[in-house]
This record gives sequence, C-alpha cells and structure tokens, in this order.
Amino acid sequence: MESLKQININVENKYFFFRRCLELLSIFLVSPLILILFLILTFIVFIDLRRNIIYKQIRVGMNGKPFTMYKFRTMKECPKCRNNYFAHQKERVTKLGDFLRKHKLDELPQVWNVMKGDMSIIGPRPEMIEAYFYFLNSIPDYSKRKIIPQGITGWAQVNYNHTLTVEGNSRKLEFDIFYINNLSLKLDLIILIKTMKTVFTGNNSE
Repeated sequence: MESLKQININVENKYFFFRRCLELLSIFLVSPLILILFLILTFIVFIDLRRNIIYKQIRVGMNGKPFTMYKFRTMKECPKCRNNYFAHQKERVTKLGDFLRKHKLDELPQVWNVMKGDMSIIGPRPEMIEAYFYFLNSIPDYSKRKIIPQGITGWAQVNYNHTLTVEGNSRKLEFDIFYINNLSLKLDLIILIKTMKTVFTGNNSE
C-alpha cells in the first residue's frame, strides 16, 4: 500500500481554505439550479415512497468526528436493516431510487453538509460508525483517510465501485492515500469531471 508522505500542514491548510471558499462561492452561484432540482426530486421521491424523503444517517467525518449526513431516500423501509451498513439489500431499492443512485442525485442534500462544514465536495467518503470501526480494526492505516475533510465524491469513488469487503476497502484506501499525497486543484478538477460524467451517464456509478 502506498505510504502516507509527510504533508506540509501550512500548505495543506492554505489549500483547504482556498477550496472551502471556492466551494461556498460555487454553491452560491448555482443555488437557483440546486433549489429547482431539489424541489423536483423532493416531489418525485415523495410520490415514489409516500413518506419522509430525506434519509438521515450518522457518518464518521474528519478526525473521526461523527455528524449527521443527509440523502434522498431511495429504499423501502426495513426496521431490521436500520443502521446496519452490512445489510444493504438491492431488492429494497425502488426503481426511482436505483436511477437516483446511478446518477448520484440521491447525494444532493449533502450540499447542506458542505455548507455546514461537515463535509467537502471532494474527499474520502465518510462511512457509518459501524463500518468505520470494522474496517479500522481490519485494515492497517485505515484511520489515515480521516486526516482531511470527507467528501461527497472522491478519487476512490470515481475509480472503484461501492464495496463492503475488507479487500475492496483496502483498495479504496490506496486511492484515498494517493489523493491525500497529491492534493491539488488539478486533481480535484479531474475528480469533478469524472463525477459529472457519472451524473449525466449513470456509468461507473458507485
């Protein structure tokens, strides 16, 4: 596994401050589009599931700090599966939910998490608490993916599919560490372009 280099903290902080300002400015500029899309998706998700449209879930953020993450609901209710990361059942996903997932539209409410400072647009994906401690105890250096802000999308997400296995998450950790070691505006732009391709085509979706 690629080792984590010593990062110049001053440079890192300057870049994250710059990116934070850029993220908030970008959200402000496209806020009318975000609002319209949010209202449309709110309506169709309500028609699809006839219940609460926003799904709230505790995730592990930067430095291991838990926070509440928001998503559009895409699955039918399953009390036994609630808060169980490893009980993902595809048959519970509605047809609309499957479409939203493929095109990453279920992640739109996380714009609020970005505005609150819980997340960044780009970074390692935050996991449920149960999953975090499971992989923390199973994968060496797994905690190192928490030294930077967690993201809606990231280098691991655009290069590797969703996985619940130790082997798969070990591979995704390599992508996360590569990202941390190569932080740059250029790499962030590449991730955004790859993410937008997924949004528009539904291909290579997590």
